[in-house]
Amino acid sequence: MDLLRLHRGPPDRSAAGPGLPAKNLLAAAGATVAVGCAACYNRLKTANHHIARDKEARNQVAAVLGADYDGQTQVLHLLEILARDVGWRRSRNTSSIPCAA
Repeated sequence: MDLLRLHRGPPDRSAAGPGLPAKNLLAAAGATVAVGCAACYNRLKTANHHIARDKEARNQVAAVLGADYDGQTQVLHLLEILARDVGWRRSRNTSSIPCAA
């Protein structure tokens, strides 16, 4: 797998954009990916969306990765997990740092 070839010459935004994050999403093998960094979350979520909805982008990413990735891996920010799965009240009550709200 030669991901570096995406960076030679003018960037091929159609493959380079979603190609690098897709490698990590493919490695997740369908498990939910939890992300704490806002920039990382944005890159993964955007790549996932782009690959799932653009057949040409999906084919280009598959050619670079050597495997097909369908864009169906769930990407969640840690705050989404806290809000949805744990709940703000429970998080607030168990936190050792006082919450202002």
